[in-house]
Amino acid sequence: LADESRLRLLHVLSRGSFNVQELTTILKVSQSTISHHLKVLQGVNLASAHKEGTWVYYTLPHNDGTSFVHQTAQLFLTTSAES
Repeated sequence: LADESRLRLLHVLSRGSFNVQELTTILKVSQSTISHHLKVLQGVNLASAHKEGTWVYYTLPHNDGTSFVHQTAQLFLTTSAES
């Protein structure tokens, strides 16, 4: 979670399910950057994926930690914006 882009990605994912194309538009970063961060987040079970047709959608895993992740990401984003 040390990377601000990863925190921003978690914050977006806390709001719903998105494909990589949508995430690149929302976060204004490259597809390769989004894919890298998603792989890292999936590796530590902070993101999950499901396929719908030809699209893969990413979201936070459904568990009790979702609100914690959302609140933590919001806290770090607010703190970063104030710096």
